[in-house]
Amino acid sequence: MGLDDNFFGLGGNSLLLVTAQTAVNRAFDSEVSVVDLFAHPTVRDLARHLSATGAGAMPDAEAPSRPETGDGLDRAREQARRQRAARARRTARQGRDRGHA
Repeated sequence: MGLDDNFFGLGGNSLLLVTAQTAVNRAFDSEVSVVDLFAHPTVRDLARHLSATGAGAMPDAEAPSRPETGDGLDRAREQARRQRAARARRTARQGRDRGHA
């Protein structure tokens, strides 16, 4: 996910958003709401929001250098990827069943 990639444009949904909310709040010791994440669906927008509200400020010594493997956001991305693949398979299967493919 890039700085300007829209969470929902990449296949995110409300259930994955709650998982991402938990990951953000843990990583930054903040209280970001689901509404905040809906309103700021890109990393850049969310970072600006966190900076403006003072949420997520971490001393340099505590700032993680990179996310841990297997954290909530990684699981959410993987789940979204699997859902997109399943949806594509389902669509292809329905097309074959109707004689379109």
